[in-house]
Amino acid sequence: QNSCSEGRTVEVVDNLPIELYNFDVTVTPDSILYDYVTGSEVNVDHVESQARDGESDFQTVKEEKYEKNVLGGRKHHIAIALEEFIDKTNAVPGETMYGRLKSVDRDGKTVFYKKVSFRLKNDGTIDEKSIIIYPNPASDEVHLKNTKEKQKIQMIEVFNTMSERVKKVQGKSLDVRDLPSGTYILRITTKNGKVITKKLVV
Repeated sequence: QNSCSEGRTVEVVDNLPIELYNFDVTVTPDSILYDYVTGSEVNVDHVESQARDGESDFQTVKEEKYEKNVLGGRKHHIAIALEEFIDKTNAVPGETMYGRLKSVDRDGKTVFYKKVSFRLKNDGTIDEKSIIIYPNPASDEVHLKNTKEKQKIQMIEVFNTMSERVKKVQGKSLDVRDLPSGTYILRITTKNGKVITKKLVV
């Protein structure tokens, strides 16, 4: 057995369940595409398309079930909706992400294949007037409201005046009781990948 960098144990076998020829991840305005080509597929139960950012563990974003052996190999095209991808990985547009394939054979053995890097596109900003922060100034908890239903808030990042990220939360509420008094910049990301910055006083 061999331990991989993410702390998981990989079963190393002479005959891999998948002979992988090529693997790449492509980002489109509304989806993430995992494309790979195999030379053969033997005794495979399923393959998971996985992703992570630079700090987190890999998360499975899509699973493809294999029904039979394919000795000649084939092309695979896995499309993952952008909103679903962000939900499962907490990805932030503009940050580097990493994708890989994980195969599980019918005997339960697991193999991880080639890791590639890619970047989610930041396709613009949302209407600043649609985001309401209250209370501001704040001393305990801050709430964000988006008046545009299609632009649901996914993530809030807090930066100090030195441009250092001091907090990162999911959702529309933010506890600021542990932050020193001062002025902060909120970087707000919606589920469709739009980003806006707002000022907060604590």
